[in-house]
Amino acid sequence: MPEPIEAEFAQPPIFSSEQEKHLQHIPRGDLADDPDLNASPTTTAAASVHNTIGDVENGEKVTIVEFTPGTGENPKEWSKGKKWFVTMGMSLLCLAVALGSAMPTGNLKDQRKDLHVSSEAINLSITLFVVGFGVGPLVFAPLSEMIGRKPVYMISMFFYFIFTLPSALAQNIGTMLVCRLIAGTASSAPMTNVGGTIADIWDASERGIPMAVFSLTIL
Repeated sequence: MPEPIEAEFAQPPIFSSEQEKHLQHIPRGDLADDPDLNASPTTTAAASVHNTIGDVENGEKVTIVEFTPGTGENPKEWSKGKKWFVTMGMSLLCLAVALGSAMPTGNLKDQRKDLHVSSEAINLSITLFVVGFGVGPLVFAPLSEMIGRKPVYMISMFFYFIFTLPSALAQNIGTMLVCRLIAGTASSAPMTNVGGTIADIWDASERGIPMAVFSLTIL
C-alpha cells in the first residue's frame, strides 16, 4: 500500500537531488574549516547550510554540523521524558514573561496615584514593555544561532528578573519606564527562541503536540 502524500514532507531532505550530486564532487575542504575532517557531504545530520546551489557553485563555504550517534549530543536522540521536561520548562518560561507584560494592567489607577502621573504616562509602562518585545528578537534570534540557545535564555532571564524588581518598587515614573523597557527586551528571548528549541529536540513527525502546548501557554 503506497504511503500517503503527507509522508513526503514529514522529514524533508536537507539538500535537493541536484545539490547532493554537486556536493559529492566538490573538494572536501570547502565543506568545513578543517580540511582533514572526515565527513560525508551527503549525511543527513546537518544543522546549518547555505541551502542554495548557487552558494555552493560560487565557492562560498558550506557548514555541515554533525552529531556522533549514541553520544547524547543530538537532542533528537534524547528520551521522551527529557524532551517533555525541556518543552514544558520553556513553555512555562513563555507563560511567565507573558504574564509579566500585562500584569500591571490590573491596577493602573492606583499606580498612577502613587507615582503622581497621568493616565498616559502610566500606560507607557505597558507600551514600552511591548516595544521591548519587538526589539529584542532582532538580537536574541541570531545570537541563539551563534552561541546556542541556553546562554541566551540564562542571560536574558537574569536581566528580566533584575529589572522586574525595580519596576515593582519604583518611586518615580522614570525608573518604572526604563526598567519596564529593559525587562520587556530581555523577556522577548523565550518568545523568539522556544519554537526553535522545540524544533531542535523533536522530529517533524512528532512536533505537533509540543508546539500546541507551547502555543497554549502563550494563549
